[in-house]
Amino acid sequence: MISEASDRNGVDEVGPPRTSDPRRPLPRSQQILVRLCALVAGVSVAALIIFFLSRDRTPEVTPAILDEAVARWEQAGVTSYDLRVNTSGRRPEQIEIKVRDGEVTSFTIDDRVMPKDRLTDTWTVPMQFDFIRNDLRAADLPENEHAMRPVGVFDKEFGYPRRYRCPELYGRSETSWEVTRFDVVNP
Repeated sequence: MISEASDRNGVDEVGPPRTSDPRRPLPRSQQILVRLCALVAGVSVAALIIFFLSRDRTPEVTPAILDEAVARWEQAGVTSYDLRVNTSGRRPEQIEIKVRDGEVTSFTIDDRVMPKDRLTDTWTVPMQFDFIRNDLRAADLPENEHAMRPVGVFDKEFGYPRRYRCPELYGRSETSWEVTRFDVVNP
C-alpha cells in the first residue's frame, strides 16, 4: 500500500507509511532475548577457546616412535644415570633412582629411601620402555578400540620418555609420568 505524506518543506513523499521511529528502543522482551542470545554466544566462544587452548597436544606414541626412542637410548649407551620421575593418577609419587652400570643402587619414593632388599628396576629407562610397549599392545586389543591412545614425548638426545600418559586400559586407571630430572653420570 502506498501513501502520500508531506515532509517539512511541503514536498510530497510517496512510499509506505512510517510506522516506527528507528530511534525507538526494542520492547523489553526483545531486549532480553537479544541480550540472552549474545550471552549464550559469548559463553560458547569462550568455552571453545578454553577447550582448544587447554587440550593436551602431546603426540600419540606409536610402535615406530617407541622403537626410534629405544634405538636412541641404546645408541647413547647410557648405563649410569640419576632420574627423577613424578607420577600422577591413582597414586601420585615422586620417585628418584640412581642407576650405576645398569643396576639400581638407590631408590626413593616421596623422599623415603628404600632398603637395599627393596630396590627395584621398575622406573629404569628400559623398564619404562617395556611399560609403554605393553600399553601399546593393550591399546590395540578390540575391547580398547575406542579408548584414547597412549601419548608421550621422548628426549631427542637420549631417547628416554620425558612425558607419558596412557588412558585407562584393561581395568587399570590412567597412568602418567614426567621425568623432571635426568643426569648422565660417569662411573
